[in-house]
Amino acid sequence: MSASNTLKTFASHNRSVKVSFDKPDQVTSDAGAFVGRRLLDLTGLIAMLMEGLKDSRDKRRVRHSLPELLQQVLLSFMQGWDRLRSAEDLKNDPAFRVACRNQRGAKVLEAKHRLASQPTLSRTIDQLSEEPKLQHLSDTVTRLGMETIYTRNGGKRVPELVIDVDSYPVEVYGKQEGSEYNAHHRHRIYLPMVATCGPTGDVLGAELRPGAMNDARDSHKFIHRIAKAAQKHVAERIVVRADAGFNSPITYERLEDDGIDYVMRLKKNKKLKTLMEKTVAKYGGSPTHCIELTYKAESWNEARRVVMVPKTYSKAEPEYYFLLTSLSKKECNAQSLANFYRMRGKAEAHHAEIKYASCMLSSAARPNMFEKVVKQSLGDVE
Repeated sequence: MSASNTLKTFASHNRSVKVSFDKPDQVTSDAGAFVGRRLLDLTGLIAMLMEGLKDSRDKRRVRHSLPELLQQVLLSFMQGWDRLRSAEDLKNDPAFRVACRNQRGAKVLEAKHRLASQPTLSRTIDQLSEEPKLQHLSDTVTRLGMETIYTRNGGKRVPELVIDVDSYPVEVYGKQEGSEYNAHHRHRIYLPMVATCGPTGDVLGAELRPGAMNDARDSHKFIHRIAKAAQKHVAERIVVRADAGFNSPITYERLEDDGIDYVMRLKKNKKLKTLMEKTVAKYGGSPTHCIELTYKAESWNEARRVVMVPKTYSKAEPEYYFLLTSLSKKECNAQSLANFYRMRGKAEAHHAEIKYASCMLSSAARPNMFEKVVKQSLGDVE
């Protein structure tokens, strides 16, 4: 084999691995697993997970260590294998096997070092779904996201961190535990809640919830936990940004108590509609600029700053929405506040990517999506 046809890889965990271009009988479609393994090593994710996980299996009967099982599960998902039953096809793939195993040298390709089967991986995931392991996994996601931000900033706390909170539907097929029918989405779904770093999309936390769950219900616990952790470990100032679905008095009262700022959209109600009509009448027409208001709902402990933002500029049918914030006028004037809230669009794009990944990783049995798209194009299905 000539040097020109062979390259070393960046599989730092096993320097024996080389890339060859002259052996068509040894082709793999999962060489990308080396990239995933390198990412796991650089972030230290497996080590973070193992800090709070205890392997309760009988050591005399253990064939695959817990760290290697975690690597196999994560790398299969990272490679786009959406169901664990693919483990039967992957466990003998040489590239995927080398990426998942911790042994060095070529011995890792021996039959005794083949990867775990689907039942073994399923049992592993079942064990991880138990409390308090589940809480540890959640805390690890938050820690990884914040360490990423901290490292990107040269090992220093960032001056300000914007946390975007949102939820999205994940359709399921069949009556999976925890899924519920949602009348708005007209489907049986999960409705997970996700918190991300607004500008970069780094995931700071996620929580799986039933499909009929109201966004605001108990969301204050999730929002406060993420914001408080970020305030303690990674940023000098925190601003939580969310739509009207997450607006509840207990949420911003807890944030205010801890000195955490927020910008949230308010749900329209009769009182806000009346306030809007009076404001429009005061200006003698449909104002095309943001307007400062002071508003107190019956459930609030005090009046707060609200900004009325024009959504359309039609004089015939003016439309506005309202933003509630803890930021002062001096810190952020009305127009700047509206511009800041509109930047949620970038965060929503990040959340769309997360939603796509969540649907791919869901264990729900679902119709063949390629077949469905073809039938739609032919007019066979709606």
